[in-house]
Amino acid sequence: MSVSALPSAAAQVPIEAGKAHARTLLQAEGVRVVVLAIAAGAGLAEHRTPKHPLLMQALDGEVTVTVGGSATLLRPGDFLHLDAGVLHAVSAEVDSHLGLLLLNSGA
Repeated sequence: MSVSALPSAAAQVPIEAGKAHARTLLQAEGVRVVVLAIAAGAGLAEHRTPKHPLLMQALDGEVTVTVGGSATLLRPGDFLHLDAGVLHAVSAEVDSHLGLLLLNSGA
């Protein structure tokens, strides 16, 4: 067993100009932890969450998550829960890191 702090894990995923990219930090039964690095002005086009719910946490910067035409601004420490299969888009106002906890209850 090891202990990791998600905010400090952002340093393991450097920002790349004009891009958004991710790194899986932990894959274990029931959960996958991913850090997404998003350069200012970049993001992820509209896509669906996987077949299980997820939690997003803004680690640094400012990230906008748009669901059904409604935009939500996430600042460091803010959490957002999305159910399985939710169509959403993600964009960064400034260089940002977003923590993702992809949950799988095994059901």
